[in-house]
Amino acid sequence: MKRGEASVLSSEETRAILRFRVMRVELALFADQVEEVTEPAEITPIPCAPPHVPGVVPVRGEALPLFDLALFLGLSGDGADGMPRMLIVRSAAYRVGVLCDHVLGVTAVAAAAIQEARVCGPPSLRRYALGEVELRGGVTPVLDLEALLAAGRAQ
Repeated sequence: MKRGEASVLSSEETRAILRFRVMRVELALFADQVEEVTEPAEITPIPCAPPHVPGVVPVRGEALPLFDLALFLGLSGDGADGMPRMLIVRSAAYRVGVLCDHVLGVTAVAAAAIQEARVCGPPSLRRYALGEVELRGGVTPVLDLEALLAAGRAQ
């Protein structure tokens, strides 16, 4: 599903989303974009990198860039919630580690339940929400990983 386009999924199909928190804000990615959830490894800083890229981390002999969503999206709050985690994600063009505070799990949702994004919060969060889904009385933005990582790289 691409931003601004109707879903190519039928209303009977489901999508698995991985729900996680960053600065107490619940977010989601499509589960097939997440290769692994792990603890963050030791970070090696990159000179002149933007603040939302604190460095690279080793993952099975490969140095992956680390992406700090809290900084990039301008999320603020009372701080981290839970044990720090790193999501190893892959889009069509990028493979990176994404920092998060807590992984909530994978949830199957009906394709029709992923609605147009009307997210409240910082403008940057609204800009990178592909859609949103109502879960347990709250609304969870589903991030547009490709757009998010492309914009993060360009800054």
